[in-house]
Amino acid sequence: MKFLRVLIFFSVALAMTGCRSYAERTHGEDLLYPTTVPSSGAEKSPAREDATEGVDEDERERIRFEDLRESSELDLRYPSFGDPVLARLIERGLESSHDIAATLARIRLAWAMADQARAARFPVVSANASALRASVIQGPLGRVETTSFTVSLPIRWELDLYGRFASEHLAAKDMARASELDFEAMRISLAATIAEAYIGLIAVRAERALLDEQLEVNRQYLELVELRYQSGIASAVDVHQQNQQVAALESQRDLLEGQETVSKNAIHLLLGITGESIDLGDRMDFPIIEDAPELSIPLELFERRPDIRAAAMRVEAYDRRVRAAIAAQLPSLRLEFTPGYTAIRAISDFSASLPGGGRDFRTGVQWTAGASMDVAVFDGLLGPAIARARRAEVDEALALYQQLFQSAIVEVENSIALEEQQRRALDNLERQREFAVQMLESSKERYQAGLSDFLPVLTALRTLQQTEQGILNARRNLLTIQVQRYRALGGVIAAQ
Repeated sequence: MKFLRVLIFFSVALAMTGCRSYAERTHGEDLLYPTTVPSSGAEKSPAREDATEGVDEDERERIRFEDLRESSELDLRYPSFGDPVLARLIERGLESSHDIAATLARIRLAWAMADQARAARFPVVSANASALRASVIQGPLGRVETTSFTVSLPIRWELDLYGRFASEHLAAKDMARASELDFEAMRISLAATIAEAYIGLIAVRAERALLDEQLEVNRQYLELVELRYQSGIASAVDVHQQNQQVAALESQRDLLEGQETVSKNAIHLLLGITGESIDLGDRMDFPIIEDAPELSIPLELFERRPDIRAAAMRVEAYDRRVRAAIAAQLPSLRLEFTPGYTAIRAISDFSASLPGGGRDFRTGVQWTAGASMDVAVFDGLLGPAIARARRAEVDEALALYQQLFQSAIVEVENSIALEEQQRRALDNLERQREFAVQMLESSKERYQAGLSDFLPVLTALRTLQQTEQGILNARRNLLTIQVQRYRALGGVIAAQ
């Protein structure tokens, strides 16, 4: 007994030494901010600045995710741009999308795995019942017939001396929470994708309406040129040029019919709808584009992105698995206790010759108890190899987390820069349109006065119509950029 106590003492000491040696180099719950942050889009909050006072520039700022503060300034609306049809489509997609259903199934799977890991922390209690009837010959006793009935409750429990099972359980819970955060990220991504598809559908309709107007204008010019040709004022070249322009616009118009069908099918696919019609509205103009908000984005905002938080959870989960792998190499202690109840009836040839028939019937409670300790003396270095593999998983997960964090900052920076550039481009196109209208009017007046041929009019008309199409594309791109910013901010439309 004394030897057993000494063995347990040294086992616990060895476990604490091994776990501490890893804890000194573990990534644990403290994750690192990127050392460089773009200047215009993301700024450190005052709390972060206070925390970094007196710290060397080369030292990376450390954070704890459980210390994040909730902000009341976050606008978590979906990017519907005030369009009731788009808002309804997003709600429908979040309810019936196949991607959402698959993500929910992964969440259930992850929590089931966590429950499996938790089961190892508890004793295993079984229930056994057996019945036996035997007839044997035992020397001078002659034939002995025995009938027995036994019920028992074997209890087996492997003590979690070094926190192996606890680490595996907590790791599985972290992975399950990461799956839930993946679900939130999926909702944000799906809402943004539906918004982009709906904007694409509106763009097709708007372009078709614009081409209809341009076709009508070009046909009117064609009639004018034909009349002037019949009067001998215009040449056949002018007629052919205008006919070619009308044919080109008609070709563009026909292609849009197929594009509208493709856009509708894409929306149905995102919503998980097949064989069912859904109201997509008949809107042919883009929603009103609001002015870009003045964004002051603290670093904590990126931590609220579900995919970043999920990556942080996975780092912690893999870290716990390292601890479990180290603990698995240490001695294990198992306890067993089996209480039971037995009833036995026996009769032999010898006892049958005795007065009373010689029947023997016994009942009673019985139990067994024991303990065992196991340790791998040689396993081909399997245990250390598993621990190294777990450490590699931590390093990989940490690198992916840092990459994701930096990518989030860059994505927001890009969306802000692109939106600013796109707004300037849209303003320039609006001015170009004004100049194109003036040039068309001047060219038409000179042509009607016989001071020039039809080519300047045709050139001015093409320039005007191309500018109008450019304005349409610029508005679509601006809305798409705003959706991308919504996705990059993790569902936040504006953070004032």
